[in-house]
Amino acid sequence: MTTEPVDHADKATEKARQGTGPRGTVSVLLVSVLMAGAAGAAILAYFMSSP
Repeated sequence: MTTEPVDHADKATEKARQGTGPRGTVSVLLVSVLMAGAAGAAILAYFMSSP
């Protein structure tokens, strides 16, 4: 049985999370929103162009 509190992540998880930060989060959010907008525009163009 480990003596670490259950509300703390293990060392491997903490190390993996060190690379993520506000800048990475915002860039992923921005890319996701832009891709969703492009997909929406493509769907809208498809339905607007059909007779």
